Amino acid sequence: MLAVCQSSEYWGSYEAAAKVIESMAMQHNALGRIFKDGLYEGAKRIGEIKGINVMKYALYGKGGVPGVTDARTNPSWAVAMAVSSRGADHLKCAFATVERFNRPDLSLKHFGRPEAAEFGTPTLKGMDCARSENRCALVNCLGVCEFLPTTDTILYPVSLFAEALSVSCGRALTGEAIEGAGERTVNLEKAFNSRLGLRREDDKLSERWLNEPQVDRPASPLLGDYLESVNDEYYEAHGWDKATSLPTRGKLEELGLHSVAEVLARDGAIARRGVL
Repeated sequence: MLAVCQSSEYWGSYEAAAKVIESMAMQHNALGRIFKDGLYEGAKRIGEIKGINVMKYALYGKGGVPGVTDARTNPSWAVAMAVSSRGADHLKCAFATVERFNRPDLSLKHFGRPEAAEFGTPTLKGMDCARSENRCALVNCLGVCEFLPTTDTILYPVSLFAEALSVSCGRALTGEAIEGAGERTVNLEKAFNSRLGLRREDDKLSERWLNEPQVDRPASPLLGDYLESVNDEYYEAHGWDKATSLPTRGKLEELGLHSVAEVLARDGAIARRGVL
């Protein structure tokens, strides 16, 4: 972390940045205690202390802080930042979407239409985010680098992974046999968060991303104008309830996660109806 902080281009004073990081880890001063749970909670605490709205200056998605990427540039990236199980995180799926790499061939392969590759439009972006999320989870389960295997599903078909896995473990596996692993992983993460009380209203982005136009593209529609509709498409693609974002019993049982469905039902963390 200190090596990253040494770039004056971003920080100005890496010594000061290192001290801030240390204070957050050790919590030996007021600044560290304010930001001990990250920027989102820290901004709320400053707002409470000062009695002003500090959240309008913060950049976040689902309470998490992204890297250096602006969510407004790509609708598929934006929905991924809003719904990621661990908060705004490009490694969950967003960089694997066909929009970011302008791949109409992949859009045709997965959806029978090229529009998912259109830069800056909301069309098919929720569906592609859900697809990419499942794919990234599968690749992560395999323990290989996710950059190329997740971005190009034509060059890296699931059958390729199945062949390599069959050779390594001595058990014949097909692409169909392992393809569901990613989707089960995503649904398990969703189930975990649902038990913690997270619902659709938590799948949100910061005020600045939603309401501020982009300087280089001032005529582009505001992210806040279409994010909810893209989220709808995302939930529907995963087979979850659009009103609450909760998993449905039907989807969990389809994936063989019957015991998970029972636990969620016991804890009141499963959709009471089918997908809306």
